[in-house]
Amino acid sequence: MEPRGAHQTRLIMPTFQYTYISSTGELRQGTLQADDVDYALLRLREQGIVPLDFKEIALKKQRMLNARHLSVFFKQMYSLIRVGDVLRLDEALAMLEEQLPPWARTPYREAVLAVAQGTSLPSALARTRLFPDLVIATLQVADTTGKNEEAAQRLGVYYERISGFNARLRGALTYPAILLAFAVLITWGLMTFVVPQFVGILRDANISLPLPTQMVIALSGLVSSPAFLAGVGLLALLIEPLRRQYMKRRENRLNVERALLRIPVVRELLKYNALADLAATLRLGYSAGIPLHEALGLTKGVLGLELYRNLIDITRERVLQGFTLHAALSTNTPKEMLPNVFSSLIRVGESSGSLEETLGHAERIYVEEIESILDSLGAVIEPALLVVVGALVGGILLSVLLPYFSLVQNIGGLSGP
Repeated sequence: MEPRGAHQTRLIMPTFQYTYISSTGELRQGTLQADDVDYALLRLREQGIVPLDFKEIALKKQRMLNARHLSVFFKQMYSLIRVGDVLRLDEALAMLEEQLPPWARTPYREAVLAVAQGTSLPSALARTRLFPDLVIATLQVADTTGKNEEAAQRLGVYYERISGFNARLRGALTYPAILLAFAVLITWGLMTFVVPQFVGILRDANISLPLPTQMVIALSGLVSSPAFLAGVGLLALLIEPLRRQYMKRRENRLNVERALLRIPVVRELLKYNALADLAATLRLGYSAGIPLHEALGLTKGVLGLELYRNLIDITRERVLQGFTLHAALSTNTPKEMLPNVFSSLIRVGESSGSLEETLGHAERIYVEEIESILDSLGAVIEPALLVVVGALVGGILLSVLLPYFSLVQNIGGLSGP
């Protein structure tokens, strides 16, 4: 695939901090954003500022808008840009502020003001750090070609797909999660409040207890102990920080992914979602005119699996060496990661000049596969969990009642002829 557009897209610009002496002799500090160090120093010289200290700084991490926010934002933006003869761009952007969550409105308001003062839309939105690099790159290309309306429409459709998948996944897992939490609470309640009542009666009756009953009584003592509850509480507090710390290492992430990809249903969900994201992001970049090697770099930021990010790194290097997308993707790539269907669609799209269309077809194939798995998963998990909950509760109650059955039989035997 030949790059469509010879320019280089600029993503979120680095921020530089500088110290200087003002015209009143005061020592002051300032910041500015620029493409690189040379351009930043040039801008300072134009303002008559001679920096005493100058360095690039890492800004505090900014929370980004999620797929649902971005989908609504760009669909509304598309509608407002269509009536461009009536509204100026900054006026249309100001009307979109209410679509954003409260925590994002202050930096967004500053971006709208910057657009009103003549800053380009992608540069102003990049300063907010609310929008992903993919959005900024797409808007930068659209800004140079005058296709802001088309870009907004593509971004709205793209993030609507991602938001829809997230909603479907949450919907498929919510009911099983509620059932699982319900089972845990019932089990804990039985072990903490019900079983101890029966234990006192059984001890007063001075009868021998079967093994299942002894196990339930021992488990009840453990679950209801303050030390156990404190341990569970401490684990709940530490598990997320420990997980984040563990996942910081690339090798650990790869090990976790390899383990997950050995689980049948999870393997298909993760793989198909990665392929759908890969196809959708490349399609968006291709249709927007972003050069292929840059589109691949943006795709890497979208993919959640380290294994596929590694694949994109290798593919990007091969594209820069002159490989076609199909050859760069499929060379020495395991079929488990890149099925023949996906690879064939890329090859056909490149050879026929319809890559955008075939990427869209690949995206639809894997989105449909994901939806089919989620539907099947819900149909299997929910009844299975109901059976597990019933068996768990029934097993606890039965193990507690077993001694009573034997006591009744003994009483019946003593009262016989």
